[in-house]
This record gives sequence, C-alpha cells and structure tokens, in this order.
Amino acid sequence: MSEYQFKAARLETMRELVQAYRDMGDDDSADEIEDEIAEIEAELEAEFGDCDGDDDEGL
Repeated sequence: MSEYQFKAARLETMRELVQAYRDMGDDDSADEIEDEIAEIEAELEAEFGDCDGDDDEGL
C-alpha cells in the first residue's frame, strides 16, 4: 500500500468517525476530526497535487 493509499483510507475512516460523532450529538469531537481531515487533505494536495478532480484555484 502506498503512502497515498494509506492516507486516503485513513481519511475515509475519519469521515465515518465524524458522522458517528455527529449522530451521537458530539459536535465538538466531530469538529476536531474534521480539522485533522483538512490537515491531511492539505498534506496530500501538497505532496501529490489536486487528486480530487475539483478546481480549487480562486478559492
């Protein structure tokens, strides 16, 4: 498994955790995990480029 695949799988798991915390009403924990997700996504984009297919320029 490549580093990219590992981080992508980790992001998927973290997104599932966010949903679980929101379902339980724990928005603070969900927000913390979303912050971590944003950091990992930024790392991936810096390292591998824009891999999600959207055009982030101008935002």
